[in-house]
Amino acid sequence: MLFGNSARLEFELPQCLLRVARFRGIDRSEFLDNRQFNGNAFALLSHAGRFLRDTLPIASRFESGRMRRIDEPLYPPLATREAVANALCHRDYSLGGGSVGLAVYDDRLEVTSTGTLHFGLTRPHCSARTNRGHGIR
Repeated sequence: MLFGNSARLEFELPQCLLRVARFRGIDRSEFLDNRQFNGNAFALLSHAGRFLRDTLPIASRFESGRMRRIDEPLYPPLATREAVANALCHRDYSLGGGSVGLAVYDDRLEVTSTGTLHFGLTRPHCSARTNRGHGIR
């Protein structure tokens, strides 16, 4: 799952899957973009980073005394990378049909992974199939 050949993993371990989507609004009623990527964890992390760079808005501002504008993505890139890496590392790959998901809404970013919460932890309204992480706002 870490170093496997992406083409081979797609057939032998189809759960090495990243699903990404951009929705219009704050619910899942209308897709603006919807893609799937198979591969090892490093390839999936790269695909996730590229999708977020292409999808998330970047705000710009000027500061007094500076000649260049300052561009800042909506969410800090290190935080989004950590959230995706965490989901890829800690998901349950023994569950067939599972995936890590990125969902970008107008008001939040959600990172999800297949599996249950560890150590007997529970969360209200948590699907048995999905381990939902906190949305990044």
